[in-house]
Amino acid sequence: MTPYEQSLYNQMKKLVAKANMRILRLERETGLKNSFGVKHLTDILSSEKLNVVTKKGRIGTRKDLSTEQMKAINTKLRSFMSSETISTVKQARKYKTELMKKAKIKESRFADGYEVANAEYQATKQARESIEHMDSNFWVISRLAKDEKWTEEEFTDKIKGYIGLEYIDESNKEELSKLYDYAMGVKWYVILVWI
Repeated sequence: MTPYEQSLYNQMKKLVAKANMRILRLERETGLKNSFGVKHLTDILSSEKLNVVTKKGRIGTRKDLSTEQMKAINTKLRSFMSSETISTVKQARKYKTELMKKAKIKESRFADGYEVANAEYQATKQARESIEHMDSNFWVISRLAKDEKWTEEEFTDKIKGYIGLEYIDESNKEELSKLYDYAMGVKWYVILVWI
């Protein structure tokens, strides 16, 4: 390794350690693996070109990475730790609280709060990136879904169209299913019956 490559590698090791601590704290707080900004990070870093995500969902390092790969990893890790990506417990709590306020739901009635908040974040994060602004039409789509009594399939198709995707993987399908239940008020009815 050249001195420059060693410097990049050392930076990467430090960033990986910080990122892994954030990932662990977020998992402990939410009870979810691969949630919020972690999913986007691991999707990128588990790509064939980089392949630095471990089986446990942590970020690893390798000495056989090229200079360009180390630069790319360092850039993605810095982006993950920015305030624009939910990567801390504080950011996740704030996002969940804002979601509850928008939905006008009290904390005691917000079952699976982090699951719903994460599903909403995953569904709208990609959309925000693709249309390059931070506003979300999720609430408009949700109101339409409820008012027009859309099926889950219609709801999923509208979200896919909004995001601009042809295909959604299994984990996103599950998240969209939770969002559909949330938008239609199914979970809230069940919760109110038990309270």
